[in-house]
Amino acid sequence: DAPEGATGSSLPSATGGAEGYLAHVDVRFRETVAPPVSLRLRSTLARTMGALRQFDVEATAGNRMAAQGVLVLHCPDVPRPPEPT
Repeated sequence: DAPEGATGSSLPSATGGAEGYLAHVDVRFRETVAPPVSLRLRSTLARTMGALRQFDVEATAGNRMAAQGVLVLHCPDVPRPPEPT
């Protein structure tokens, strides 16, 4: 579950609502934040590689970048986009 105040996820639209499995995490914490704090979580679909979806992710507290990185999900039930012609 995302913390209260979490917004901006592109995950449901990128996976068509299908379940995904966490395949890779590379997230760096940039700044220490202590409770009570509201975090804003943002994910942007950066790349699709077969059943894998790579997301650029960040967490901000106010105007401070708390964490930033990449998550990769394996989404086996999501149809592959058509190949460009």
